[in-house]
Amino acid sequence: MYAKRKFDKEIDNVYGSKADTAAPANNTTLEEMKNSLPTLKNLHAKTGYAKLESSELYSVGAAEAKTFAYDTDNYTKANSVFYRSSFSSYRNLAHNMLHEFGHGVHYFNGDYYRYLKGGNRTDKQLQNWKEQYAFKFAFDNGGLPYQNNAWYLINK
Repeated sequence: MYAKRKFDKEIDNVYGSKADTAAPANNTTLEEMKNSLPTLKNLHAKTGYAKLESSELYSVGAAEAKTFAYDTDNYTKANSVFYRSSFSSYRNLAHNMLHEFGHGVHYFNGDYYRYLKGGNRTDKQLQNWKEQYAFKFAFDNGGLPYQNNAWYLINK
């Protein structure tokens, strides 16, 4: 077991003994969680109020969630989709939301657009840069140490 960081303590305070049990896989759960956990409530505004939605799909590839941005507004508006696997526990969902909010902030503040337009980069370079940003964002906001994540270690 790892030492609990700030964000896990928030999850425990809100969800108590059910923090590590399955969460209902629906939009209501996403809204309630976003509004109940102080970190998520604060950070959602910094995403430009990215749209949050649940999906009936279990996952897409290895992803439990994905955040999309649109080029019609220079990629500043985002939509986060949380697949059923994200709802395996309230804690897992909260950590996935924190990570996806990292992508949302990244889009909303223009960093993604500047990086995209800043040079010739492969799709893999762009993907790696986006994920590194989101993992570090989550860690900086009280989430799990990104240095221990298998994806991060392989692609850093």
